[in-house]
Amino acid sequence: MHFYYQVHEDTGNFIVSSVVSFDGKLTTGEVVWVGGVGVSGNTGKAHNNDPIFSQGIITVSSNKVYTVNKERKTSLIGQPVYSGGEFPVSVAVSKKTGGIAVLNGGTINGISLFTQNESAGVALIPNTIRFLELNQTTPESVSTESVSQVLFKEDEIKLIAAVKGVSTSPASGLLAVWDLDSSKTGAPQTYTKIPISVSPFNFTLIPGKNSVLLSDSGVGYDIVDFTHSTSATYPIANRTNICWSAFSKKTGNTTILSSIITELGVDPKTTIKSSTVKQYSLSAGSILLDADIASILEMTIYTFWLSTTEPLMCSRYLDQATQSSFKNFHSAML
Repeated sequence: MHFYYQVHEDTGNFIVSSVVSFDGKLTTGEVVWVGGVGVSGNTGKAHNNDPIFSQGIITVSSNKVYTVNKERKTSLIGQPVYSGGEFPVSVAVSKKTGGIAVLNGGTINGISLFTQNESAGVALIPNTIRFLELNQTTPESVSTESVSQVLFKEDEIKLIAAVKGVSTSPASGLLAVWDLDSSKTGAPQTYTKIPISVSPFNFTLIPGKNSVLLSDSGVGYDIVDFTHSTSATYPIANRTNICWSAFSKKTGNTTILSSIITELGVDPKTTIKSSTVKQYSLSAGSILLDADIASILEMTIYTFWLSTTEPLMCSRYLDQATQSSFKNFHSAML
């Protein structure tokens, strides 16, 4: 098993592959240049812990690693191509067709669709750039109408992009939804808008429910049920900087990262009903970023994340038997 993260620097953009051992420990493996440099949005600060305000900059599918970087490129490693915009932030891959969708922020914002094959690599599908027409700049601003993530819905008949709203205005965030054609390689010029709370940041699919859970930095999290066209918003107490979430196939729960760790359960019958299973405290000043969850040898569940408060990539495990606590297990230098 491998864990991938991106070193997102203006001097060079690299993917680092870490090998995950049976006990959850991480060993740094290959470091691969992705053909460009890192990009950083406009926050008015010299250094930004979250440079592109988004999720899904790296996607792994069918033994390939995909990412986006500056120079308007999306990259199947070694073969960069034009992303269709100026500030690419998120990439998604269809499990059914292998088709690729890229989300661009900045002035030229929207989605672009790509095909791939083993010999020719990635190619932009003609006439598939679709614009969101958001009021943005390049580099993108963290304020109103910055894009977050692109995702193929579980049945892959729709493509979804999350757009942040105004922190002082409820229901100002939105999901932009495009219907895909039967070949999954085309989408209409216009998209459907689904209002969603304040600032949706990250998608987590709820398997088998035609639903998604979104971390929402403005309030907590949102759940959208596409089958019944319903949604619900849930606040998380004592939270700051809620941006990332990850789903555990083993427990069926979703973990949301912020200044604390919140484990959530979703009602199996009524998907938009949800409750907090447990919250886990962190040391003062901790800032956690992108995360993933893995089960090693079908026994122990490990949660891996990045931390900006110290130069470490941290991994901790959830005690499956008691479901009661995260334990500080291992850290590896970035």
